[in-house]
Amino acid sequence: MEVGGSTFEDNSGGAVVAAAGSQVHILHSVLVRNTAAEGGAISVAGAATTLHLVGTRIALNVATARGGGLHVAGGVVTLDNRTVLEDNRAPEGHTMQLLGGATSYFLPAPAGRWVNTAVLDPVRGTLVSAVALGSHVEDYPFACREGHFGSDEDVSTQLNPDCVGPCPRGKICPGATHTPLPCTVGSYCARGSAAGTFCPPGYVGYGTDLAAKEECDLCPPGYVCEGGSATACARSYYNPLAGQYLRSACLSCPSSTTTASSAATSVGECLCNKGYYNSRSASNNTVECALCPVGSACVEAGTSLATLPLKAGYYRTGNDSDDLRRCPDAGANSGCVGGVRGGEGPCKPSLQGPYCQLCEVRDDSEYYNTEESKCLPCEGNLLLTVLAIVAVVVAAAGLLTLWRRLRHRLPLRAIALAGWLWRVYTQLSLRAKIKQVRVRVT
Repeated sequence: MEVGGSTFEDNSGGAVVAAAGSQVHILHSVLVRNTAAEGGAISVAGAATTLHLVGTRIALNVATARGGGLHVAGGVVTLDNRTVLEDNRAPEGHTMQLLGGATSYFLPAPAGRWVNTAVLDPVRGTLVSAVALGSHVEDYPFACREGHFGSDEDVSTQLNPDCVGPCPRGKICPGATHTPLPCTVGSYCARGSAAGTFCPPGYVGYGTDLAAKEECDLCPPGYVCEGGSATACARSYYNPLAGQYLRSACLSCPSSTTTASSAATSVGECLCNKGYYNSRSASNNTVECALCPVGSACVEAGTSLATLPLKAGYYRTGNDSDDLRRCPDAGANSGCVGGVRGGEGPCKPSLQGPYCQLCEVRDDSEYYNTEESKCLPCEGNLLLTVLAIVAVVVAAAGLLTLWRRLRHRLPLRAIALAGWLWRVYTQLSLRAKIKQVRVRVT
């Protein structure tokens, strides 16, 4: 009988029973999860019986008595060309129970495996290993030892447990390894490693090709590192130091604060809760939360002295002051508009100074109107008015001087004219003084 490319699965009483001189050939097949009293997958009996397995996998089978994968009482059994028995179970002989007959293995074995001493078969011209009678517990062919890897390209490397050789740097070879695996994250893998070695406490391994502890990275601030892994400090905690591994390195934020996220690195990331503000100046890099004062509007977490938002109708001299004052014109049209702004105020555009009651302009073109709480343009052209007043004053002064010198020589009509000019001068001076009564920024 010849079977190829088949799967024998979940059979009670075993998958194959070869007896009474039968000849069985199984090629490139899989026999898994079968059960029987003897030979969970295959049972062979009879001196004239032959079984030939080529490139076949026998795995996860169970025998309740003997030979979890294969039970041979007699006959000739040939395991050939990468056939493997692995992870089978039985009270006696997990892998094979060989009570009689002859069992042999023709190389190559699967990559990552090896057999005992082999000799050259004169007929086939390849190496063959005789399998001893008795109970076989280990998977067969045997796995290359841990920290080493094997290949099926050169059968001369399949005759000892070292196989091809030690696992390369930055790789792991856990056993029966044919292709070295990447080093595990958080570990470094020296040459010949079966498993990774954790980075030292206070260090973290980010890559999968580290070959020495010197290649591990120093644990960054905001984290603690143990077992090669970095764990972020939880919210409301911070760690300003690198190279930490104890949980106690994560320090608790001050009262009434929390951080915006995990992995905070300084106390400056501890933000005051809603309704509080950090009363310390930004240059201190410290946190001391206080209840927001009257006149402020702390509606969000993280408010500081510099970002303390004012309600409309309140004023402070600068964003480093917590002295909030109610403006005299507090109301709908107040020059104190509230909010957050660098410097004094905050004031309406074009306003400045105490309680936002001075105009920003540096000339005489505007004045502060208390009823509207804003700066309004002055009426008329002040410069022309001043020049006219100066001209009149100069003329009047000249005429007055002339009159004093000639009054005894002038007729009565000239004296009357001079008196009239004096009255004009007096009235113009008074009007000019009245026009100068206003509030302006100097």
